[in-house]
Amino acid sequence: MVPRALRRRAGPLPRRVVEGDEPLATIAATAGFADQAHMTRDIRALTGRTPGEWRRVGMQLSFETAAG
Repeated sequence: MVPRALRRRAGPLPRRVVEGDEPLATIAATAGFADQAHMTRDIRALTGRTPGEWRRVGMQLSFETAAG
């Protein structure tokens, strides 16, 4: 199960990461993470991939699907 706080922060992240061009550090800060590393750790733990990997390959991942 995905922790409620992470689900709340992560809602718009896939689209912002993949389709946007703003720095990942900015996305992390506006999503409520302490810093980019915090976002990366949480998202990797949840989905198995980092936000940078999503951006490089243009992936759209669902947090609900990834959490299984």
